[in-house]
Amino acid sequence: MCLQRHKMGAEDFEPLTMIRKGAFGEVRVYRDKATGHVYVMKKLKKSKMLCRGQVEHVNVERNLLAKVDNNC
Repeated sequence: MCLQRHKMGAEDFEPLTMIRKGAFGEVRVYRDKATGHVYVMKKLKKSKMLCRGQVEHVNVERNLLAKVDNNC
């Protein structure tokens, strides 16, 4: 069963810097406007994932990262 998530949008975060750009998107550092906490998020381009057949791989990665609780 997937973990329940609080719905958040792009307007809830302030972009700080880009870490890396990859084949499907980019990884950036964001600050939560409400709490000031800093997060790293991956922004993906769905069209590129679909045409390369990587949807299942991305879903597995998302589910794994959702279960991990680590400050690093």
